[in-house]
Amino acid sequence: MMTDYSYTAVAAFVPEPFRKQLADCSRLLGEKYKSWYVLNEDEFPPHVTMWIAYVPTRNLDVISSTTQNALQNVSGIEISTGNVKVEDGGYVSVEINVTQRLRELHKLLLAHLNKFREGYLSQKYMETMHTYSKEQQESLKMYGTRAAGNLFAPHTTIGIASADSVSAIKQNVVPTLNSLQHIKFPIRELIFFRQGKPGRSIELINRYQLL
Repeated sequence: MMTDYSYTAVAAFVPEPFRKQLADCSRLLGEKYKSWYVLNEDEFPPHVTMWIAYVPTRNLDVISSTTQNALQNVSGIEISTGNVKVEDGGYVSVEINVTQRLRELHKLLLAHLNKFREGYLSQKYMETMHTYSKEQQESLKMYGTRAAGNLFAPHTTIGIASADSVSAIKQNVVPTLNSLQHIKFPIRELIFFRQGKPGRSIELINRYQLL
C-alpha cells in the first residue's frame, strides 16, 4: 500500500491590518499577472512559516501533539518585515528579518518534528536537486526543504506570477508592498496546517498559544 503524504507547516498568521493589505496585493497578482498562488483572509491567510515539510499523513496527529509539547514554555515573539523581493521567475514575497529568537524557534521545531518526515523527499526536489547549491542540497537531504537550519530565510509569500509580468509587478504592485516594509508586529499564536487546494487554501489542524 502506497504511503499518502501531506504538505504541512507550522506558521504564524500575519495580523490585521497587514493581513488584508497583503491579501489585497496577492489578489491583484492573481487577477492581473497570472499568479496561481492567491492569498485571502479566511481560507489562505498571509503567514510566516517556521517549519515546513512533506510528511506521511498518518503522522499528522503525532506532529500536532509534539508541537504542542515543544511550544508549551515558549513565549511570544516579535516579527519585523524586511525588503520586498521579486524574483525573475515571478515569485513575490516580503522578507522577514531573522532574529535570534526566530532562529531558535525554527531550530526547536526542526529538532522535534524533522523525524516525522521519515526521510521523505518530494519528487519535485529529487528531480531538481542538481539545480541547487551544495548548501541547499544538504538542507534538502536533512530536512526535506531547501532553506532550513542555517539557511532559514523566513518570508511571507505574496504570489507566484508569470515571469513575463515581473517588470509590471515592480512598477504597479511593489510600491504598495513597500509600505509594508520595516514594520513590527507581535506573534502570540502559531498554527499547524496542511495544504488544501495548492496556492488557494489550507486545512487548519491545530493552534498553539504562546506565553
